[in-house]
Amino acid sequence: MKFLFISLIILFSLSIGFVGVTEGIQVKLKEEPSLVEVSVQVQHRDSEGRLVGYYEPTRTYVTSKFLHGYLDTIENKSIILKDGKSLEVIKWEESTSYSENELKTVFGIVAISSYFDGFISESGDTTTESWKVIRPLN
Repeated sequence: MKFLFISLIILFSLSIGFVGVTEGIQVKLKEEPSLVEVSVQVQHRDSEGRLVGYYEPTRTYVTSKFLHGYLDTIENKSIILKDGKSLEVIKWEESTSYSENELKTVFGIVAISSYFDGFISESGDTTTESWKVIRPLN
């Protein structure tokens, strides 16, 4: 029994080192066929600017019918040709600074959100979300 208890403590201690690092993939959205791909990369830094977490959430949802209106306002766009179709690649960044401890489990804007297991921020921490959306060119 003592061995089991010590083993669990060691296992738990080792797993803490892996919190904040997740492996993600680009997501093909079935819920929103007007989008070909959506991906987000998130860097979480402490108050001294050191990288403490990197995330690529795999669960992304369109949460508003105004998404395409928002995407139309973004200036960083390029056109690619894939499988004979013209696609628009749209990229933008969102940054957040934290003034207190906060549990963060979702990234995004009103129109699109990405969910992950989460982290607890501390005062002075920052996150930078780098979004990429690919949609058919109208």
